[in-house]
Amino acid sequence: MQEKMCKEMVHEVIAQNNIICKEHSQSNCVYIIKSGTVGIYINNQCVKRLHSGDHFGMIGIIRKINRTSSAIAEEKSELFSIGVEAFEKMFKKNFITSLLELYIVYIFKKSKFLNQISTVRLREITPNFEQKFYKTDEVIYKEGEDILNRMLIIIEGNIKDVILIITPLTLTLIFTLTLTFIL
Repeated sequence: MQEKMCKEMVHEVIAQNNIICKEHSQSNCVYIIKSGTVGIYINNQCVKRLHSGDHFGMIGIIRKINRTSSAIAEEKSELFSIGVEAFEKMFKKNFITSLLELYIVYIFKKSKFLNQISTVRLREITPNFEQKFYKTDEVIYKEGEDILNRMLIIIEGNIKDVILIITPLTLTLIFTLTLTFIL
């Protein structure tokens, strides 16, 4: 499987200051950084720097939108990219579903509390996750809603406000999400 994957991935060497992908261009692949530093820019402002082992390009594919930022090599960088069609052909699996599965496993493994769950078990439970997009200032949990039966994983964005209301019978959280999408 690794050999097949390597054949489908494109190896690219990008010179310093060269543009890898432009904001608003079509989202058609995911990049993995082998070496170097890549700057992520929104409206010509650097919002993040990525390094060896990091990846970018997922958000546009997951949301089926054009890229939300530009990527520029801040030094000579080696990248691997894999396109949607190549991935689906190689794994006979939906690319977006697979990206979400990988991301959920990654988030759990980074967690201080959830990192004890095995990768095999995480892959078994990821189909139970529901993907939902929220607009800026949209309420995620409403007053009176049972929050004990749900878990929220933020792929991109920030929680703006958390209002905790404790009454004799209920515990209520109200979240407002401020979104910042990157690629």
